[in-house]
Amino acid sequence: MNVIVEYPFSATANGEVDYSALAKELVEAGLSQRPSLVRGLRSGLRIGFVGPVSQGDRSLLNAVVATHNQPSKVLAALKDGKLRAIKSKTSELIAAGGFEYPPASGKLFGLSEVSQLNITGAFNSRNAPSFAYPVVFFVKNDLDSVSLEDAAAVEEFHAAAVIAIRAIRDGGAALKAQVAAATTLESINAIVDNR
Repeated sequence: MNVIVEYPFSATANGEVDYSALAKELVEAGLSQRPSLVRGLRSGLRIGFVGPVSQGDRSLLNAVVATHNQPSKVLAALKDGKLRAIKSKTSELIAAGGFEYPPASGKLFGLSEVSQLNITGAFNSRNAPSFAYPVVFFVKNDLDSVSLEDAAAVEEFHAAAVIAIRAIRDGGAALKAQVAAATTLESINAIVDNR
């Protein structure tokens, strides 16, 4: 199944296209598949692929076409795309992740947005006179729970959640630093988020 993506010539930075340079920029950009066709017609630029074009490839393709013949802008667009992908994966890992409490208990608690709100709410209210103890939190599969008897236990529980989130974020921060330091398309494409 051949897929053709079309752009008006005005979609490029200066309205001009160097087809061999654009083909090279597309390959260097790290698309999941190489373009099978890069050419122009009266109506505009045509870029062909053998198979379907993913949303990620479409975004990358748009960025490369928009910054064609401007290497510094291509690099900036690729860095921006890589940073967005790292941020997205970090969010996914946090939402899917969990933390064990008490340590070595085998009880795994979730880190979804709702879980984080509940944990933070308990932490922020832990010393309020109207806050009732014990506070019960259920594990990810809802088959077990932990009962927090006082403010100190809520603080420990909250700290365990924060440490788990911080570990995931720190992995993303290290990758973001690599992206910031990258000076070539090859060095950006060599950065792999395998967390």
